[in-house]
Amino acid sequence: MKTVITWAELSTGERLKFLRGEVTQTELAEMTGLSVWTIRNIEQDRPGRSATIATLMSLARALGTDVAVLTGQRAPNTRERVDDRRALSAIDDCLTSPDNFPDIPGFGQLLPSGEPLAVADLRAKVALAWSDYWDGNYAELGAVLPALIAEAKIATGTYGGERQEQSFAILTELYQIAADAAVQLGSQRIAFAALNRAFPAARQAGDALLLSTLAATLSWVYLRKGRVDTAEEVARAAAESIEPSFGRSKRPQLAVWGNLVISAAVAASRSGKTAKAETAREYLSMAHAAAHRIGQDTNFYQTTFGPTQAQIQAVGVAVATRDVGRALELAKHLELPASLPKAARARYLLDVAHAQLLARQERAATNTLVSIDSFAPDWMRHQSLAVHIVEDLYVHERRSSTVRQLASKVGIKAQ
Repeated sequence: MKTVITWAELSTGERLKFLRGEVTQTELAEMTGLSVWTIRNIEQDRPGRSATIATLMSLARALGTDVAVLTGQRAPNTRERVDDRRALSAIDDCLTSPDNFPDIPGFGQLLPSGEPLAVADLRAKVALAWSDYWDGNYAELGAVLPALIAEAKIATGTYGGERQEQSFAILTELYQIAADAAVQLGSQRIAFAALNRAFPAARQAGDALLLSTLAATLSWVYLRKGRVDTAEEVARAAAESIEPSFGRSKRPQLAVWGNLVISAAVAASRSGKTAKAETAREYLSMAHAAAHRIGQDTNFYQTTFGPTQAQIQAVGVAVATRDVGRALELAKHLELPASLPKAARARYLLDVAHAQLLARQERAATNTLVSIDSFAPDWMRHQSLAVHIVEDLYVHERRSSTVRQLASKVGIKAQ
């Protein structure tokens, strides 16, 4: 029988070597200010050359982790890369920096200061950050978000009137991007922290629809955490608070409401309860009505909604409720517009691959995953569902070189 070695049983040197991944010893030395000789000694576990706690802290910081992981007290997510950990660490740092606690005596001087950027310039930078998110460039987001959030804070503290409200709306969006990226990188804790900052900022912006959009994000975070009933309740309650009059409501309200109803439908479909399947379909019916009223695909508050989105989510709900035949039939007639964001397109295709797997169409599922990998490889490797599908395919199609390549890309070790 093969002996499984736990993370705690590895030596500090072995753990350091694993955590640095593709980062060379020379690169790590440059990142930390340590010598290559020091890093080499630690990795080789040379007697009498054990690292000081200060050295371990420096190494952990550079690799986007903490000393408890490096010393074996806590295991890491072994599928994370160094860039993933560093991005998460950067987002976490900007949410927990001292300037987030202005009421603590003596911390006032730590608030961001300087000349504020023009609101239009800030808005342009936020648009680029959203593009990075939808393209799956999470490492880039980790690099730019802290500075953007600091700039937005300066604007909210400097401007007054309408420009201040606009600055708070920008700050809200930046926190939302931070939450979304944190979820994709596997940390619901950091996502909740970001949303805790986002909601107060949104109230300062004075935009009820922006608050409702955040509720949809919060519902998604609860869903990823496995709290499906809470996810449904949050989306349902927020939808009821802005329920539109179909004859008089404008498209932004219809779109935000429609997305909240979809969030409730997705949560209900994943509860595993037979009775909830019908509830999910009822939510979807309302979403289709809103999409029909709008009449075309739209993008408000960085969220797409319209006839295409309603159909896309209908496929996902059908898969989740094990109505596989319906899911595949819907997918057969659905054409995705070129304007659909990369991550949204990939998420839809992942649902299609799941339906194909459940229908035992292994070759079709493999081809769909290859298609996703061709345009969103970084996005795919962060998706638990993608790992699940590839693991299942690997059991049955281990001899397939394509499946083995997919397994390697999502972090499944060959056996």
